[in-house]
Amino acid sequence: MQTLARVYGMNENATPKRRRRPLPMDPAKIARRRIELGLTVTKAAAEAGIHKSYLSQIENGHRGGSPAVVLRIASALRCEPTDLMPRHRKAAA
Repeated sequence: MQTLARVYGMNENATPKRRRRPLPMDPAKIARRRIELGLTVTKAAAEAGIHKSYLSQIENGHRGGSPAVVLRIASALRCEPTDLMPRHRKAAA
């Protein structure tokens, strides 16, 4: 009996890809920076090399982004990736 890997032409010894956890981003910071630069969602997404609906979902807090996507968005918005991440408040002592 053939294994599923053989049926689908895959390497039986290959390790499955691990999904990367999306990085936390502050949607308001992304939208605010985009608006400061006078960019539309379409234009900012094109500069970042992602689809406009993906950027819209990120700005609305429905999705996160991989490290690569965060870098691309930061580059399109001419800022540091850390500028797009939420600031964590210290717990009260």
